[in-house]
Amino acid sequence: MERKTRLQQNAYPPQTQALATWIMQGLGGWSGYKSQKPFGITTLVRSLEQFKSTFFGWKLALGLLVCTP
Repeated sequence: MERKTRLQQNAYPPQTQALATWIMQGLGGWSGYKSQKPFGITTLVRSLEQFKSTFFGWKLALGLLVCTP
């Protein structure tokens, strides 16, 4: 999720809850520009839905969700 400009790069050290929040902001569509409003609960809800869909697709691709009698 690392972007090109300095404002869009992660300012948090790894292994923190802030890093996870920063990644989720990117999944929710928040780009980090100053012209954009600060992220909020709506962005985090959107990012959780995106993560859930991606995780479901990953599990489906691995074959973990296939029923075999």
